Amino acid sequence: MPIKVLVIEDELIIRKHLYQLLDWKEEGFVVVGEATNGANGLRMVEKYQPDIVLLDIKMPHMDGIDFMMRLKEMPTDVKIIILSSYDDFTYASHAIDYGVVDYILKHQLTKEKLRGSLKKAVGMIYTERQRELELKSLKTDLENVVDIRKELLLREIICGVTHERYRQIQEVASLDLGSNDIFVVIIERYQKNTGMHKQNSYETTWISLFEKIGVLLRKYNGGEVCSISANLACVMINDAKNNSMLQKRKNSLRNWTPFGKKWRN
Repeated sequence: MPIKVLVIEDELIIRKHLYQLLDWKEEGFVVVGEATNGANGLRMVEKYQPDIVLLDIKMPHMDGIDFMMRLKEMPTDVKIIILSSYDDFTYASHAIDYGVVDYILKHQLTKEKLRGSLKKAVGMIYTERQRELELKSLKTDLENVVDIRKELLLREIICGVTHERYRQIQEVASLDLGSNDIFVVIIERYQKNTGMHKQNSYETTWISLFEKIGVLLRKYNGGEVCSISANLACVMINDAKNNSMLQKRKNSLRNWTPFGKKWRN
């Protein structure tokens, strides 16, 4: 996927020069738009979600400094490369404050300088994307470990535990189960010998069932659901003494179960 670039520059001659310096498509970029002031630039950032902005400092209506101030308030990690006619410490210091990738003087703008600045920005983008993927993968791994541990503890409860052990499990796993009697529902999935496509459909529906039961339990003051085996699930519901509420939950579970069912109290 090409890197998206937005050009915010009020001078037409500079914009044309930028486009002529590189074969943008060949270099792996696509110019998604151009603006002649910061205000229009902000709207284009919101519309096109660019990865890189080539930004002029001195522009009418809203200059580059004000643009960067407003940009920090937006949910974007766009990288900025400054194009300026001013070799001024004030502008350079602002660029540092706003995390600008590079600062190029227009009279020194060459193919090599532009390519180098873009390459630097792309390196930062890819590094951040890789870090996000690694964090997402780590979060998923941790969630899977927690889910597996929780399911093992729920299975232990189903098999029978002492009050002391039940209290310990509650402290460790923070289960959404009360200390009073718990109503238990066993759901059994009946499988038929069907083609692979049909089997995949059944598996998807079985997983979806767990999610729907979780929504139902949260709606009616709590409980837990876990897998006992490939074709058996156990639903534990709080407040077993509340018969009217219990019947509502029981009926809802029946309505949501798309498989053959066995209900055991």
